[in-house]
Amino acid sequence: MPIFWLELPENFRKNVVEHLDLMSRHSLKSTSTSNRFLVNSVVFSVPRVRFGYKEGRCLIMIYTGIETFLRMEFSKCTDGTVIHRSESSWDPSEISTKSHASTDALHLSISILKSLLANQSILIGALELEMEKKTGGHQEVIRHFSPMTSTSTTKFRIQKLVFVHNAFGGCEKRIATAICEMQDLVGMERICLMISSKKLGVTRSFVQREKAWNGKSMVLNELCMRSDIREVMHFFKKSSDRMTDATADESPLNTFVQSYEPPRPSQKWNFERVDKHKYILRTTKTPCGEWSHVLRERDETGHMPFFESEKCGMGYLCRTCSDPFEYWYHQNLSHRVLHEPFWNGIWDSAPSNELAFEWGPSFDVPQPLSFVQGPTANLVPDDVDSEALEYSEDVSEDNEF
Repeated sequence: MPIFWLELPENFRKNVVEHLDLMSRHSLKSTSTSNRFLVNSVVFSVPRVRFGYKEGRCLIMIYTGIETFLRMEFSKCTDGTVIHRSESSWDPSEISTKSHASTDALHLSISILKSLLANQSILIGALELEMEKKTGGHQEVIRHFSPMTSTSTTKFRIQKLVFVHNAFGGCEKRIATAICEMQDLVGMERICLMISSKKLGVTRSFVQREKAWNGKSMVLNELCMRSDIREVMHFFKKSSDRMTDATADESPLNTFVQSYEPPRPSQKWNFERVDKHKYILRTTKTPCGEWSHVLRERDETGHMPFFESEKCGMGYLCRTCSDPFEYWYHQNLSHRVLHEPFWNGIWDSAPSNELAFEWGPSFDVPQPLSFVQGPTANLVPDDVDSEALEYSEDVSEDNEF
């Protein structure tokens, strides 16, 4: 005799939901109220999400694992908005398109992002934002992200908020307050990539830790594909300037990280502390690489709890100690030059200038693969209707923190 889904024990149905991917969860919760409650009772972790807004175009990219992602790009067309969608592939033949009547690509993309991820059952490891620098640009984004009512629960559970290098600055804290559940937020990061045609992976990083905000860490992270002495000199020059300009109530800490490719198994763990005229250099070498902390002598005692709890200071660059997804993601940032040249906010300098210098003036940045026409597919979740696309117009003038 057949057994229906609702007749199965709840723990059995929850076990099934635990094995569903993001879009399968979304489809199941759209079938009935009981299934919606069931899906929302099972926590789902998303390691990273990207959202971009630039020149009227929007990007949503949801990573659910290594080489596994859902990508949607939105742009205006004569009939409203055209959406280009792909899953875990950069093959142009696998990109599908659909037109939507909405003439506001930003409004539509954020509504879809909310319908997929703004739920207490979904925990986002990092939300990476790329938004163009223009007057009032961040207010426009905040206006669309803001809850429709004071009781609406449309904020996101985000552990880390990431801003790319060329995104507008000075309003990170306001954006965090507007879109994040603050009890989940651990910290914020601004990230940039120094590209090179001679290497595909990231080999060095320069990390600058800023003064914490409401217990949330504030980090500037420069990832470098180049490996020459100029980058090392650049780091120590910036560190020296930072220490000199720091005020009495600040405790600046800069870190230089270099990975060994290939690893050096013969290298033993080694720590060295050097006093350099009121500055302290703390260097640790391991088989995977090395890292050096630069700080003022007066601040060393305050940072000791951090140093004593630090097991590996290489962060994303350690193949052994870092999270496998985080290692894969950051090592593949350079692929955006080919796959997504339009979304270039993370680059420290325009790739056309960098690569033309190394490869010659004939180098031409390829066009984005995302705008190749493909077969029609239904990209917009069924439960995103006209009412769900309403947003609050009540946004006050920006007050800088």
